[in-house]
Amino acid sequence: MGSVVDVTEGMFFPDEKNVMVVRDLSKYFPVRRGLSDVILRRPARFVRAVDHIDLDIPEGKILSLVGESGCGKTTTGMTLIRLYDPTSGSIFFEPKEETLDKLKREVGNLDIYNGYIDIAKLPAKYVKFLRTDMQIIFQDPYSSLNPTYRIYDILEEPLKVHGIGESEDERRDMVLKALEEVKLVPAEDIAARFPHMLSGGQRQRVAIARALLLNPKFIVADEPIAMIDVSLRAEILLSLMELRDKHKITILFITHDLTIANNISDYIAVMYLGKIVEIGTPDEIVNNPLHPYTKALIKAIPIPDPSMRNKLKDIWIKGEVPSAVNIPSGCRFHPRCMDYEFHPEIQERCRNEEPKLIEVEKGHYAACWLY
Repeated sequence: MGSVVDVTEGMFFPDEKNVMVVRDLSKYFPVRRGLSDVILRRPARFVRAVDHIDLDIPEGKILSLVGESGCGKTTTGMTLIRLYDPTSGSIFFEPKEETLDKLKREVGNLDIYNGYIDIAKLPAKYVKFLRTDMQIIFQDPYSSLNPTYRIYDILEEPLKVHGIGESEDERRDMVLKALEEVKLVPAEDIAARFPHMLSGGQRQRVAIARALLLNPKFIVADEPIAMIDVSLRAEILLSLMELRDKHKITILFITHDLTIANNISDYIAVMYLGKIVEIGTPDEIVNNPLHPYTKALIKAIPIPDPSMRNKLKDIWIKGEVPSAVNIPSGCRFHPRCMDYEFHPEIQERCRNEEPKLIEVEKGHYAACWLY
């Protein structure tokens, strides 16, 4: 057993207990080198998908991670649950007591930080023990379910892998109960079907049931309604929120839709090109956005309130998202920022210095030289 010290304190939500505390986390993917790169000895290049982020995830809450496609949201979620190994940084996670006991027995030198462990440093062969504590709901319900398995087999497999259930009958009861919890009834009929016999909404409910079966503390929901019919989205979101309340699960909800984030979240973090640029409550983010990027995202939403439309009428984004291989110097948003154009006094700083995420108002953080 390793040393016991206090975990790094949360930065963003002082009144909350965090199930996960992320510090200086990065995930880079190497770019394949061509023959000319090797001959000319050009330095290796990387896609900086997640680039030195700090994040707190409060226990029992829904934190939405919002941003454009390609900004690093999904990579962040998959890195947090160790589907990707982080390039650098720390992920302090508080596992369940039984999981912590297993890790103490198996890992020779396990550092414990007031009940938390840094899972970024955990050797890959021990990550399996975390799967009963953290799960993911993938975006595409058509490819995330094995088409050759019946629904019962898909749901029973994680129970077998982790040795949960003493008998076939016990596991069957657990599978049918999970299907009923996500409102897939009659459960016996659904369990006997193959994925192609279900609608998209039903498949996503199966994916949610699979994530819940191991009774996790933390779930990454990666745009779980993006490929679902609009008529079914509200129903699936309501089911997810009800299950969160019933099982006291913490959820990182990944979405590009601020409207959805506003309706289901306790907190919102806005991400741009691998960085968190704003954090706050839904009311603060939507009704009082601070970062120019957040303002532009809100401007893109059809808003029936004329006063809000007028407030944001001059906000725009120019150009395309830069490559994550060649990130602009300074503030990475400045080439597309309207505030950069209208505030010459900060332009040099924007071009040359990267702003830090600071508390501009109580509980409301932004990374912008305007503040």
